Amino acid sequence: MPMLELEGIHAGYGAVKVLRDFNIRIDDGEIVTLIGANGAGKSTALLTISGVVKPTAGVVRYQGEDIAGVRTHELVGRGLAHSPEGRRIFARLTVHENLELGAYTRRDTQAVAKEIATTYELFPVLGQRREQPGGTLSGGEQQMLALGRALMSKPKLLLLDEPSLGLAPLIVRAIFDVLVKLRESGVTVLLVEQNARMALELADRGYVIETGEIRLSGPGKELLADERVRGAYLGESHDAA
Repeated sequence: MPMLELEGIHAGYGAVKVLRDFNIRIDDGEIVTLIGANGAGKSTALLTISGVVKPTAGVVRYQGEDIAGVRTHELVGRGLAHSPEGRRIFARLTVHENLELGAYTRRDTQAVAKEIATTYELFPVLGQRREQPGGTLSGGEQQMLALGRALMSKPKLLLLDEPSLGLAPLIVRAIFDVLVKLRESGVTVLLVEQNARMALELADRGYVIETGEIRLSGPGKELLADERVRGAYLGESHDAA
């Protein structure tokens, strides 16, 4: 049984239709990436999965259950976490307090403390900054904090929106290395990423979205070699290939 399936999804914002007959599948333990141009509907797809945007048609099925009507905070309790574009940390709260808030659905305080320690192991700089307000961190540190906060709910499925946006290459590599560790630990990841090359190199499978519809899909390495993908999203012409 797939971890997540979207079948025939139509969704948008009022009269603005964004997703049209949108279909994807994510199996347990995979990293799947969704690539496409700005405005193609990538973030809307994640918001639809996490219950922020309500689909007007179709089915969102998580672990075999239709979750289209389930509230976002209930989904977090069921193991679905969303780290949105733009980080959206709590700027006035400390790093440690941000992480504690990420575990708001959990009551096992000892396990939460252990999870925070694990997060500091994944992102040592956060441990060094634990008493600093989140708003004083660099952009890369804030992205690490946003990812760490999402992991505090012990997700089975992590939705990750543009983690590399605006960050230095070394920070991006560190974040992608953490995604590899998450896959090894059994976390399933749906990754929306503007760095299509890195995303496809990492992902088990990928989908290409154009104007709200899936146009291409397949193993990450196959999409990376596809001339249509290379020309449109990797900045390579046929001649350059």
